Amino acid sequence: MHNGFVNVDGEKMSKSLGNFWTVREAFENHAPLALRYALLSVPYRNPIDLTPEFLQDAVIHYERLVEAYSASLSSDSDSGVDLSDYSQRFTDAMNDDFNTRAAIIEIQAIVSQNPGRDVASWFEKYAGDVLGLLPSSAEVLAGRAEAESARADIADRVEFLLKERETARQTKNWDRADEIRDELNSIGVIVEDGPDGPTWRLA
Repeated sequence: MHNGFVNVDGEKMSKSLGNFWTVREAFENHAPLALRYALLSVPYRNPIDLTPEFLQDAVIHYERLVEAYSASLSSDSDSGVDLSDYSQRFTDAMNDDFNTRAAIIEIQAIVSQNPGRDVASWFEKYAGDVLGLLPSSAEVLAGRAEAESARADIADRVEFLLKERETARQTKNWDRADEIRDELNSIGVIVEDGPDGPTWRLA
């Protein structure tokens, strides 16, 4: 198999241009499995452009996959979703000259479904065994327990700040609202504004 060119910000990656990375350098800035997710999101015959935006988008999707897998591992029931069509489309994609991009689209579709034990098994088979994108279940559950503990430790403070931020937004005190968001970011809290109000998660 011959892969397409690897570009960086639109230019071919090469030693002469000084725009190449070593594997060690790549792993210093990105989790190995998130980097694998990025590489697999483009069919191997196509050129890949490693821009910061492309890599950040891959990190976000990879983190959503791990979060969905974690929630499914912790579920005590099945999802109620018929997973057979997703499985068939994933298999068809891989049989189509290893079209990992199309396969990952099916993974992303499952991420948006209800969590469940059957979804955890699906992730393990397709995202894990086939594409090698999942950490071990033990690692995921340990990380979930640690995250839940960290969330509990700061929940009261975060909720207080979110209420203050909402008041600032309602009174159009945008500077104060931005200050609160920055304060939350400084303690590793990401705020996501939605139609039903703000939600938060740990970075």
